[in-house]
Amino acid sequence: MLNTLIVSGIGIILASLIGLVVGIAQLSSNWLVARIAETYVALFRNVPVLLQILFWDQAVFLRLPRVQDAITLPGPLYLTNRSVHTIGPQPTSTTLLWLIIIAIGVFVSLIVWYWLHQRQAHTGNPSPRLLIAVVIVGVAGLTGWLFLTPPPLSTSIPTIGRFNFEGGLELPRAYISLLLGLSLYTAAFIAENVRAGIQGVPKGQYEAARALGLRPSQRMRLVILPLALRIIIPPTTNQYLNLIKNSSLATAVGYPDLYQMSRTIVNNGGQLIPMIGLVMGSYLIISLTTSFLMNRYNRKISLQTK
Repeated sequence: MLNTLIVSGIGIILASLIGLVVGIAQLSSNWLVARIAETYVALFRNVPVLLQILFWDQAVFLRLPRVQDAITLPGPLYLTNRSVHTIGPQPTSTTLLWLIIIAIGVFVSLIVWYWLHQRQAHTGNPSPRLLIAVVIVGVAGLTGWLFLTPPPLSTSIPTIGRFNFEGGLELPRAYISLLLGLSLYTAAFIAENVRAGIQGVPKGQYEAARALGLRPSQRMRLVILPLALRIIIPPTTNQYLNLIKNSSLATAVGYPDLYQMSRTIVNNGGQLIPMIGLVMGSYLIISLTTSFLMNRYNRKISLQTK
């Protein structure tokens, strides 16, 4: 379950960022930039996601050298046909206490957020609630980091051993292949949603932003995108749900996700029907939670009419 949540969560973030950039690039006045973005959408949107995952796994990462001949990049970053290794955090004896302090900070920030929201509703005076909440959590984390001994996290640098790298952060080949396949595939659809959303903003909004003297980047960030989100969010929610469900294709590259492990359990102990029901229920809960959060955000940014 944790592996499924990790690859789905990071995949949604990467797909959103790539889709946003590509969607805006499709409307660029630069001919080359627009054609490259359109080619990306046409290529990744029309090739099955399973083939893309297998391409990254078999045609790219499997062709990398062995551990003893790893490609070394600045960072350090080591590329092998097994996995990618880089500097990573190493928990210490105070890590759990530090996480508890951060959790307390999150709890306090939620209380302050609610109080500021109620005050704004009664007085009409706005306040930077998000900034205040972030500052509270940041202060809690920084305080714990400065006063706890030893520090909650230490730096672990990978070093080559007899058979594999030791220490550092290891990203298995199957994980990277699955993440790239899902992210790049979903980003192509999100890019089309972004393009359609921007083109759906009335032309008068562009002219009004230009009349205010805003630069093109400011017009896009402050005026166009906030209005386009009302069009972008609903279809993008569907793409997030598709990415979560497509993560079950991890079985093709041997990544131990929820579906892959359920097959192993069934092969070892039977009980096919209960196991399938458990997996279906798990995906249902994840998808419904994602849909609930996105629908709530969509209602928040939607045009309010009386």
